[in-house]
Amino acid sequence: MGKTFYLSQITSAIKLDSIFSISFKNIIRLNYIFLFSIFMIYSCATKQIVYIPVDKHISESIISGEDNRTFTYYAPTSSLNEKSPLLFVLHGGGGSDKGMMYLTRLSDLAEQYGFIVVYPQGYANRWNDGRSLAHSITDQRNTNDIQFLKDLRTHFISKFTIDESKIGVVGLSNGGFMATQLACKTNGEFTHFISIVGGMSEPTFDRCIPNKPQNILLIQGKKDTVIPFSGGHAFTHSTEGRIDLGKIIPFHETLKYWSFQNKCTIYKKEKYIDHLSLSTDSNFSFKYLDCVGNTIIEGIAIENGDHSWPHGYFYQNKDKFGYLNETMDASYKTVEFLYND
Repeated sequence: MGKTFYLSQITSAIKLDSIFSISFKNIIRLNYIFLFSIFMIYSCATKQIVYIPVDKHISESIISGEDNRTFTYYAPTSSLNEKSPLLFVLHGGGGSDKGMMYLTRLSDLAEQYGFIVVYPQGYANRWNDGRSLAHSITDQRNTNDIQFLKDLRTHFISKFTIDESKIGVVGLSNGGFMATQLACKTNGEFTHFISIVGGMSEPTFDRCIPNKPQNILLIQGKKDTVIPFSGGHAFTHSTEGRIDLGKIIPFHETLKYWSFQNKCTIYKKEKYIDHLSLSTDSNFSFKYLDCVGNTIIEGIAIENGDHSWPHGYFYQNKDKFGYLNETMDASYKTVEFLYND
């Protein structure tokens, strides 16, 4: 691959944090858990979660290129009189805008924290993420989804008062690949790019020429049987047999590539702890800091994570509903990353 030589230069640019003794690290972790618990109790007491019903969302369409493109969004009451961050949420292959609304429950957090959340609909339920997949209608017709997302941004900036320092894109699987491709092809229109069980495809990696440093967050399950954590060929299965999903760049190589682009000088590996994983020792966060433009590169590796939105909500019927898993809360992490100055 054309950019592999970049990665060999990373080590000399990274200053590893000091290594603490095991006993001291345990003390730090216990103190962290205690403080985090207090923080969560305080947050719950001061920021009440409001569950946003479907009928409070608005569905619209715009013309992008020659296509009529649709989307659903939720704007919190606070967006009427103050600047609001903007978050685009991209569904996975075969998914939908409404499906992501249910799965992520990000509209609830939008009301809680005051950002506008937009759920765009992919052409034929997919995004043209750069892999040129043979089975994808939108790939074969070369749908211009980069332009669609730029047009959506323009639409919302004209409609609301947007905090342009916080315009994020988060995607699941096919949507996650779309988010990293967007990071390679935009020039400041978007500020935060989050790929969940997606990562970065080899075609995007080989063609990527970022115009500026970007904030990048990857969340990947180590037991994902669709998008391999260690990279290589990705596959899924249907009634017609195995479907090729293209070649994927390994999780850690993707992080190192972006850290090189952003000229980061500090690397941190630490156990990842949130309100769902306080007692979990197997999830890790990998951060690259002290980067150009105060950008952040972060990856979260979920030890028992599969190919799903971590803590995604599902509703099948009145007797069968709940959360897909409790490995971590990807929705809260997405919001935290968007607001991280």
